[in-house]
Amino acid sequence: MTVIVNRKNSSCNQSECCDINEVITAYYKELKGYLINQTKDVALAEELVQEVMLKAAVAHQNGTDVKNIRAWFYQVARTTLADHFRQVKKEAEILSASYKLFNS
Repeated sequence: MTVIVNRKNSSCNQSECCDINEVITAYYKELKGYLINQTKDVALAEELVQEVMLKAAVAHQNGTDVKNIRAWFYQVARTTLADHFRQVKKEAEILSASYKLFNS
């Protein structure tokens, strides 16, 4: 992943490409805070932010070109959060249907 970071407290300037580990370190806390705010669950937020960082590492390995890394991270975080809640809803529907089937 070639990244051009647009962040004041990152050691990268806007025209400099940064190492993926530095980028992950720079955004980890910020994204974790965002996900805690969205989920109200610290453990779930930790799990989701790790998933986002894994996606960043995979994107880096695949050579994904990202111009605005902050926007990219937030988009991936929102998508990961939505995927999680869709999965939870699906599992709840399956459990509810199973309960109705076996308790009828």
